[in-house]
Amino acid sequence: MSGNRTSSDAEVIPMATLADSEDLPVAELIDDKQNFADAASFFEKAISAGANDPEVHYLLAVSYKRQGKWNEARQALRKIAKPDANVLLQMGLLSIHEKQLAQAEGDFVRALQMDESLFAAAYNLMLTRLSLGKVSEARDALQKAVPLAPSKASTRLLTLLQGLLYLCPDDSPNAPRPDRERIQQMFQNANDTDEKQLLKLNRSLGNLETMAALHKACIYVRHYRPP
Repeated sequence: MSGNRTSSDAEVIPMATLADSEDLPVAELIDDKQNFADAASFFEKAISAGANDPEVHYLLAVSYKRQGKWNEARQALRKIAKPDANVLLQMGLLSIHEKQLAQAEGDFVRALQMDESLFAAAYNLMLTRLSLGKVSEARDALQKAVPLAPSKASTRLLTLLQGLLYLCPDDSPNAPRPDRERIQQMFQNANDTDEKQLLKLNRSLGNLETMAALHKACIYVRHYRPP
């Protein structure tokens, strides 16, 4: 099933909010002027007529998700006997919409175990862990996401975020020591758009402790002067 979809199926807008999929195959099979309710009806009829291909259930789930029908979308995905990494990604995105962040974390971890090249899974895993207050684990996920970033702009933004996370408090025994001067130099090249995207991300997390730590890190890089 995964062979019929490309990376565009999980397009991510970095530094926005918990990312989502653009689900482009729906537009390929259904006239783009039709809405997702029409698409869902199309796939429902196909299944009623005997279609049992995993791709049909996947696209039905996508159509439901785009209508905000989270439960129906999840039920459609559960009918896929052998879920691949993209199915697990969609499960995780549904868990985010349902505010089940711990479940979403597990879904993204399993998606990455099946496909280590899936940027959307690594990116959403990082954001989910930040929302759960797991800064150290989020940094590990971000390390996987950076080399998978789909554009130079995405790589730059993720690298800036990586610098901020190194400055956040970390009580784990193997916590790395941040190179504060290098991180500060990175932010000298940041533009207004970069800072707005980082601020938008921070506001989306919903975890006050993480938000405060990132905010302090931002203040630090703005005012730090090497000795």
